[in-house]
Amino acid sequence: MKTLHLFPLLLLSLLGCADATIPPLSNASGSLQCTLGIDTEGQPFYLLSYQGATVLDTSYLGIRLEGADCTRDMEWVSVGEPSLKAVRYSMTHGKQQTVRYTGQQYRAVLRNAAGFELEFHFYLSEQGFAYRYYFPRAPKDSILVLEEASAYGFPNSTLAWMQPMSKAKSGWKETNPSYEENYLMEVPVSTPSPIGEGFVYPALFKAGAHWLLATEADLHPGYCGTRLRYDSIYIGHSAYCRNSGRDAKNASVRS
Repeated sequence: MKTLHLFPLLLLSLLGCADATIPPLSNASGSLQCTLGIDTEGQPFYLLSYQGATVLDTSYLGIRLEGADCTRDMEWVSVGEPSLKAVRYSMTHGKQQTVRYTGQQYRAVLRNAAGFELEFHFYLSEQGFAYRYYFPRAPKDSILVLEEASAYGFPNSTLAWMQPMSKAKSGWKETNPSYEENYLMEVPVSTPSPIGEGFVYPALFKAGAHWLLATEADLHPGYCGTRLRYDSIYIGHSAYCRNSGRDAKNASVRS
């Protein structure tokens, strides 16, 4: 699951065309809204706003499977009514033992040109936004994920606090990645990784007085963790894309 925690928020430039036929998804108070769209190549995306200000610009969605490409020629089939999502769990470490989450959950369905359906679960609370991929009609055996097209869109002026991913099997006794690299502090969002392997979660971003914290959580035991890589092809803003990398590219997922 991809999560985004919201602090005082940043204003981004608007790119892409939202689908006017789909009402914005929102949290209970209506302060946080997610707008869904499809670009000219049929790739789905979302935009996120808080109290009327755009928080994330065109942020692409999609996933490519063995035998099914869900990154192009897609169409929104349906977006369901919101339902209440309430979760309570305990932590064995950290500053807070008992965690309670309450938010709005939406179920949205996409279909590619071949008729394969991909489902999204969107979660919007008073503190943040998250989504996950789900395969409602996947076969009973494992399916193979080749690539994610998930992205976070940021303005070019954004500053970042990020930890570089280390090269696999490097370091002492070839134990990397150990997630012990030094964070890059307050660097331009377009700063390349000094190691060349992207960045890990969590990652903190700032534009002016506004902050966003991105992370990945609640992974399925059959799926790999991902990393962030910078993509410079976006016009008017910068994007960080989720990428499983060479060492964990093909992941089996059971529905």
